Amino acid sequence: MLIGNWYQLLLSRSPLWIRTPAVPKRSLRAYYRSPVDFNYQENQDFIQANKLEKVPTFLALADSSYGGTTLFSRPNTDAMNLLVKPSLGLSWTLADIGNRAVESDCGMGIFRIHLPSGDNNEKEGNFILSHLGRDYMLNGAIEPNREGITFPIETLKRVVNSLSFVEISHICVKLEPAKMTSKTFALLVFVTPREESLTDTEKAAWTRTIEQKIEDKLGKGFVPEKVEYYPLMPRWRKGEVDPYWCEQQHKSGLLAQKVKNPLFQHLHMMKKVVAEAPRGPVG
Repeated sequence: MLIGNWYQLLLSRSPLWIRTPAVPKRSLRAYYRSPVDFNYQENQDFIQANKLEKVPTFLALADSSYGGTTLFSRPNTDAMNLLVKPSLGLSWTLADIGNRAVESDCGMGIFRIHLPSGDNNEKEGNFILSHLGRDYMLNGAIEPNREGITFPIETLKRVVNSLSFVEISHICVKLEPAKMTSKTFALLVFVTPREESLTDTEKAAWTRTIEQKIEDKLGKGFVPEKVEYYPLMPRWRKGEVDPYWCEQQHKSGLLAQKVKNPLFQHLHMMKKVVAEAPRGPVG
């Protein structure tokens, strides 16, 4: 039976483990993988490199906020198996996708776990399941997640915004190729336009500070894949940064272009000066 770090070694498909297997094959009875990040070719390469064709695999999704394993499957040697079951002992329902307040009546809905009374009683579901015979198919997720854990976007932004060199921040969520529900995350850090000549050394130092802050407050698993700096004044709407503006400007490459354009540098410097100017009495 697998114990301790063997789980992590197998789940991560570490290149080091593939080159130098750390688990004796005779001791290996089964291994698990995540149902949210399935890549058939990658999984086949892993199986062949480690000669695991006859070793059963099972799916398992764990979330400590739910008390442990939430979804799992029966062990088998079928690499294409994507069917799961809610964990034994869980009280759960499938909520209607259009109206989470009611249960789904079509065999497909949001997997919602009911906790014992006194523990908030109910957790907002994130994964969409559809009923197939005695099992369920994982169809997707409502909120962006990483390895099955909902990514705390708003909390992460508050943590980053607390740093002295950060004016405001935004998280851009991107689809990750060959992943079922996981996404990649780019952290856009807006700093004062007075920092128009940022050096790579300064950016690297700031990135280390940001990553350490996130690790201390949220955990290493929530460090974004990319951190980008923009000495610009983002557009605001209803008292907060306009997320649509940030997304479109970033995807189109306009943010990167504006940073290099002297005209936009001066324009955003003027916006900063106006924003900081004291306001006199009205009337």
